[in-house]
Amino acid sequence: MASARFDEIALLGFEGDVPPALREICARHARRVVEASSASPATDAVVAEIGAPVDHALLERFPRLRLVVVYGTDPSGIDHAAAASRAVAVANVPGYSTEAVAEFVFAAALDHLRLMSLARARGHSGEFGTNGLCGTELRGKRLGVLGLGRIGARTAEIGARGFRMEVAYWSRSARPELESALGLRRRPLGELLSRSEVIAVHLPLTAETRGLLGKEALGQIRSGALVASTSPTMLFDLEALEDRLARGAFSFAFDHGDELPLEKRLRLLALGNVIAYPPIACLTDEAQRTKADLFEAILDALVPGPPR
Repeated sequence: MASARFDEIALLGFEGDVPPALREICARHARRVVEASSASPATDAVVAEIGAPVDHALLERFPRLRLVVVYGTDPSGIDHAAAASRAVAVANVPGYSTEAVAEFVFAAALDHLRLMSLARARGHSGEFGTNGLCGTELRGKRLGVLGLGRIGARTAEIGARGFRMEVAYWSRSARPELESALGLRRRPLGELLSRSEVIAVHLPLTAETRGLLGKEALGQIRSGALVASTSPTMLFDLEALEDRLARGAFSFAFDHGDELPLEKRLRLLALGNVIAYPPIACLTDEAQRTKADLFEAILDALVPGPPR
């Protein structure tokens, strides 16, 4: 590690729940590590939880700021224009959870399609009858992948090669090399939604994708499908989603329920075809170690010298 250090790193949005590895790395790179609420004007780096707002007002508080790092993949909480105007470098930690998130999709799908949670609860109650526990297999099912970045591509690969599913994808740009290697087909959004029996949503939140899955798109999802989303809930028109799910049209598994307003969350959870998880898709030992290593590499790359 370079000998130069940050004067003060401010931790933003972790609400006291700072991962120990993150705090240790920051302590190795800064003279002080503080919560953003008690940070001083000497702060020259901010490490933000995903979604924590890094806006013009916060940038004004820290005139010496030269780096903002989102401790995760999604930098949508940052006002990039404001950061650029002050020559503040912005970084995220990409690629650390590709395997973890892709595996989570199939864990959720198998739990749902093979009735695993129901069977486990029955077994733990001492009842071992199998009536009503006949599930369905993934092999041969049609898998639709929304977004073919790192995670979407790995999800498509597991589906095609591991479970021998028929895999199609929707993405802003074609991926002919993956089409050839995995036998994928690129389809229009509506066609993919209407054909797929399992739909994996791996899109980032951008101005273009916000609300992408609105009333029209949700109405095209085939009856009985499973939608497994590891993307921000802002991709969905939540009112339209609740309305469609209330009519039992399809099942919806997701791990971003912590983003929802409490009232909306409770209404969705009251529906029998909603499967909600805490935000665990990226939580594996391997992914968290990789995340910490990548984060430290970012700090090392920007110390010493001006931001790039």
